This record gives sequence, C-alpha cells and structure tokens, in this order.
Amino acid sequence: MRYLVVNADDFGFSEGINRGIVEAHTQGVVTSASVMCHAPGFEDALQRLREHPSLDPGVHVTLTVGRPVSPPAQVATLVGPQSRFHGLYSFLSRLCVGAMNPDEVRREMRAQIEKFLRAGLRPSHLNSHHHVHLLPSLARMARDLAAEFGIPFLRCPYNVISASGLTARERVIQRLARRRRADFLEQGLLLPDNLIGPGLMGSRFEPHSVVASLNAAGDDTITELACHPGHVDDELASTDTYTHWREREVRVLISLKSDGRLAQSGVALTSFARLCKWRPSDTLTAQLG
Repeated sequence: MRYLVVNADDFGFSEGINRGIVEAHTQGVVTSASVMCHAPGFEDALQRLREHPSLDPGVHVTLTVGRPVSPPAQVATLVGPQSRFHGLYSFLSRLCVGAMNPDEVRREMRAQIEKFLRAGLRPSHLNSHHHVHLLPSLARMARDLAAEFGIPFLRCPYNVISASGLTARERVIQRLARRRRADFLEQGLLLPDNLIGPGLMGSRFEPHSVVASLNAAGDDTITELACHPGHVDDELASTDTYTHWREREVRVLISLKSDGRLAQSGVALTSFARLCKWRPSDTLTAQLG
C-alpha cells in the first residue's frame, strides 16, 4: 500500500481560494491545507476550518507576497513600498547580498506561527510559499521553530517524483532539500518520503499525471501531493499570476475521487494529523522512533 497526503497550499490567500480548497476537500481528495496567516482570507479560512474539522491545517509561512503579520517597522528589511514583502526574485537577491536582517526574518516567521496558534489551531505541518524555508539561511529557523512549537511535519522534498521527468525548478528544490534532510531528522521532525507537485502545476496537473507519478513511489511509502486549488476572485486576480489553473486543479482533485483511480492504484489517502497517530510505513516508524 502507498499512502498519500493531498495538501492544498495557500489556504487563506483569498476567499475564492478558500472555497476551492474546501470544495476539493469535501468533494475531492484534499486531506490537508497549509494556511497563509498574513493573508486577506485568513479569517474566512478559520471559519471554514471550524465548519470542516476533517480538513487538517498547517502553517504556510510566507515572506514573498502580501504584507507581514509583524509591524512593518520591526521587519523593515523584509518589506518595500506600501509595507509589502519583496517579490521572490527581489527576496532572493537581497538575501544573497545580506540585505535581509535574519532576526527580522525569524521574527516574521514566528509571528505567523503564533497568529495561527492564537486562533486556537494546532498545526500538523509547516512549509513555506516558494519553498523559501529550504534556503540555507532560513532552514535552521524553520527547523527550530517547528521543534519549539511542536509542529510534527516539515516539508523537505528530498525525493521529488514525476512520471514525466523533473523540471529545472523541481531539481533545485530537491537539491536544497537533500542538504537539509539529515538536519531536520536529527531535530526529530517528520518528513514524507516523496513529494509530487512543483512541476505538475498548470496544464501538467492532470489525473493521469498524478497517478503516473504515484506509480513511481515505492510500496509502503508516504507521498505528499502539493496542490493549489481555488476559485478566481478579485483578490487573487489582482495579486497572483496563477489564477485560472487553480480552477482546473479543483476539477482534477474532485475527479480523482469520483473515478476511484487512486484506490484502484493501491493508494490510501491520509493526512499529516492522522500520520502523527498512525505509523503505516517502516520509514515513518523509524522517524517516529
């Protein structure tokens, strides 16, 4: 048996995305969702989590879009005009030249996690927008914060699988993760065996692509499918370029349940929260001790 966590990123980005994620959970195969605690749809996401307690939440730390949870003056090196985060490429370039104050980065990461906790939620997992927590200067912060707050799972895609071959982006993400894996494990954090998703966005996100990628996962392994379902609304359309493809992801995630092809492929759905209580594989059992 192969075990699959279907995790929807960007929960809280906007109400439209929230609706799409909940739809993909109640009618489709989404089991977990990562929450953007700084985003306009955060309060709406909280309400939807109360209405759908079976949806397992975690924290999606975000440092490259939107505004910080911290007062902007306290994270001045992270923000630009209108107190908004620098975009990804500006963020990376500023990080490389030492223009980002590491104390401010840590402060904002902590603030987002604490906001999640103040809402009465218990996070089962931690990851980040654009995978920035895998960068050398941020990885230890993510590791230490996950351990401090008792967050069991940390995304570390050291084995990215794709039936059509890895994209350049996936290779970079995998290389970064492989450098962090031992450190994360030494801290006692739990890591899925495989990740599917970074290269399956857009037109490549199809039922047959997901199933074919899963077929490349070994038996008795745990795979995370990272996805980005949602419905387009004004907030999304004005702040992100990945828009109508999210609608497609909703439909694909629903079809994966309705046509039964995951079960036919010997795949069992689970969530990060359930994995903390249940040890389905030797790999995870070893990690759990």
